[in-house]
Amino acid sequence: MVLGLAVLFSACGNSRHVPVSDLRQSPLTATSYVIEKGDTLYAIAWRFNFDYKKLAAANGIYAPYKLSIGQVIQLTDKPSFRRNETKSHLHKTVVAASSAKTVRRKNKPPGSNADISYSNQKQKSVKKKSVESLPPNKDKGWLWPVTGKIVRTFSPRNELSKGIDIAASTGTAIKSSRSGKVVYAGSGLKGYGNLVIVRHDDIYLSAYAHNRVLLVKEGTRVSQGQKIAELGSSGTHSPKLHFEIRKRGKPINPLTLLPK
Repeated sequence: MVLGLAVLFSACGNSRHVPVSDLRQSPLTATSYVIEKGDTLYAIAWRFNFDYKKLAAANGIYAPYKLSIGQVIQLTDKPSFRRNETKSHLHKTVVAASSAKTVRRKNKPPGSNADISYSNQKQKSVKKKSVESLPPNKDKGWLWPVTGKIVRTFSPRNELSKGIDIAASTGTAIKSSRSGKVVYAGSGLKGYGNLVIVRHDDIYLSAYAHNRVLLVKEGTRVSQGQKIAELGSSGTHSPKLHFEIRKRGKPINPLTLLPK
């Protein structure tokens, strides 16, 4: 897997396409990212090691995190770069809203439906959230996504080993380790092949890479133990599952959560 990632990295000088699992060049050397077809906020956060909630908040992106081709995302989890822009935008919004409210009051008597409608719209905008809520996760622990031999373990000192590799036969069922929502299903993250990312709650996400076939789509709700893919060798040289768990955007050792 390492050899494959190294080849992909050497052939790709643009930091926008640095494989998420190859960080010999720090992802923070790039300060922004231009959205291309197939990109999702979750995939971008995964690629550059950010908590998707903080990345969204820093860029003023709200659930359900819709992106547009050509849109520029600042690669930061700190919203400070938006303060001046937000302050200016807020001033313009307040002035425009005040003018609109004055016009309505001139045209309609106080307490009219127009004023009530305006008030309701204002309250809804204040309640706008940058985090898409999920039902509470009631799973008791985590399940192994596949049965096989561990051929690579997690290493906190090796950026090329953010998860574990489990070797098994091509076509073996890959199961969701916990219930959740599929937030990425595709092959756009170089070095991962056919990849599925599942969001389990506001803290944990898991990833299943190198699949032969994906059986779920983005937005699909999956239950714990549900078959979501078939094991393969996409993006690697041998059939295996590359399995990762992220906690608040950071890779952790899956073996600390999986059953012994």
